[in-house]
Amino acid sequence: MLSAKNGRLLQLPRRGRTQRYQVKFDDEEVTILQRIAQQRRTSAAIVLRQLVREAESDFATPKLRRRAQSTAPSSKQMVQLVQKFQGNVSAIARAMSKDRTQVRRWLSRYRIDADQFRPLTH
Repeated sequence: MLSAKNGRLLQLPRRGRTQRYQVKFDDEEVTILQRIAQQRRTSAAIVLRQLVREAESDFATPKLRRRAQSTAPSSKQMVQLVQKFQGNVSAIARAMSKDRTQVRRWLSRYRIDADQFRPLTH
């Protein structure tokens, strides 16, 4: 069981190696952990390990969510932008609030040559 006064050293695996954490709990926290452990029919230490793993994985999710939200424009949209900005990749990137490198990746993906949309110079 977890000690409410002194805390307890727990070994929690993290990326292939084991680290020790000094964890101190107040009476209410111990009670909550024990209730969760009873519901899951396991020990409070195992519940704590699971909660720590869940919390660590939650730190990675905002990045994944951002990637999922930032969808690439369609080929048609890219052609319209390249025409509008006359092949100026920097201007396209500014208008989209994206990095030039990302715009170039999209152009490459759709096999769009920005040079073809640039005005001829004499």
